[in-house]
Amino acid sequence: MHARNALLLLPLLLAAAPSAPSFSAPTAITNPWAPFVPGAMKAFRGHADGARLLHVESYLSDTRSFDWNGGAVLTRVLEERDFVAGALSELSWSYLAQDDAGNVQLFGEVSWSCVNGQPTTAEEDSWLVGGAKLPGDPPAAHDVTAPAMFMLAAPKAGDSFSQPAWPSGLETTIVQAAGLVMKVPSGTYTQVLKLQELDDGEDGGKPQHEWIAPGIGIVRHEGGHEKSELFATSLVEAAP
Repeated sequence: MHARNALLLLPLLLAAAPSAPSFSAPTAITNPWAPFVPGAMKAFRGHADGARLLHVESYLSDTRSFDWNGGAVLTRVLEERDFVAGALSELSWSYLAQDDAGNVQLFGEVSWSCVNGQPTTAEEDSWLVGGAKLPGDPPAAHDVTAPAMFMLAAPKAGDSFSQPAWPSGLETTIVQAAGLVMKVPSGTYTQVLKLQELDDGEDGGKPQHEWIAPGIGIVRHEGGHEKSELFATSLVEAAP
């Protein structure tokens, strides 16, 4: 390419480059597809590899600050516990913040395998923006330079976004359908989205699927040898 043509294209390339998200009120997570209400809970039941599965999500009042892009971003903490055949098998924390465009961004996710009800080994796909900084962080957590998209502000069929994943390096989510009706033990939900998640490093590249309802978030999950449905929540369905 001639130097003159390159100079003419430079403004277009700069304009097309995505800008870093800004966070004026990061802990006010009002996105209807990934709502965060401190003190709320969700409980799912199903099966994993033929064993009974109970999955509990707790929306903690705790927060965590991350240094990023020249400032500090305060995040909310989502705690998840998996009980298989009645015993705690996995404990994880996700760190979430809503940007000024209404997207929910993920600043890290750490998971621990549990034995006899106690965390033992950190999962190899644990990651944090800036790496492990606090005493309870897995020392080997991957050091990521920027947050990842957790949920779009206004997702619609055909949209896609990605998150870090190991060992593949990337997990891609695609919005496959919108406006669905989904009946699960906790109730019947409308205007539901169906998501497909694909991580080439897990389950031989087989996709997982989630159904999310406005005001509730995930109400059903299917993937690999696992399936679960929402049977109790303190969150309330809302208009998208």
